[in-house]
Amino acid sequence: MRQFPIREVFRRYPEAQGKYALSSLALENEMKIDFSEKVGVSRGEGDRIITEFSFRVRPTRAPHKGS
Repeated sequence: MRQFPIREVFRRYPEAQGKYALSSLALENEMKIDFSEKVGVSRGEGDRIITEFSFRVRPTRAPHKGS
């Protein structure tokens, strides 16, 4: 499989520029975010994107009522 630098891909397929974005987890790794325990939710505020991490809600089962 041939690999292309990302700039080359966007140059060859300019319509992809508006559909896809690249992301890095470098900051999250530096912050030691454990994605098995936390989830990130992003929101836009003006020209900023703010991501907040909170603990995942673990599903709980209702107690079983026997007949």
